[in-house]
Amino acid sequence: MPPFVSIWTIDMVVAIASAVLMLWAFVFYYGKAKSVASSFSVGLTLFTAIFLIQNLLAVFFYFQLAQNYSADVALPMLTLNGLGLAAFATLIWVIRR
Repeated sequence: MPPFVSIWTIDMVVAIASAVLMLWAFVFYYGKAKSVASSFSVGLTLFTAIFLIQNLLAVFFYFQLAQNYSADVALPMLTLNGLGLAAFATLIWVIRR
């Protein structure tokens, strides 16, 4: 791995990718909530907004954690982020069908 790429960097990239997927889902559900105005659509919009905020905060926290902690901490976080990204990708796949 090049010296400028760390596990923390990969963590941040995965969190950003998750945030991008959540932004796409938020825009989709927000459009549905405006046109349909059902509580289910509003709930899905809030669900994606919360996960979007969570992923944006994760990028900030990973940057802060990278200053003091090694890959021993970053690798478990990457595992969790990878699973989250897979879940969000599955959600987008379902939405697009």
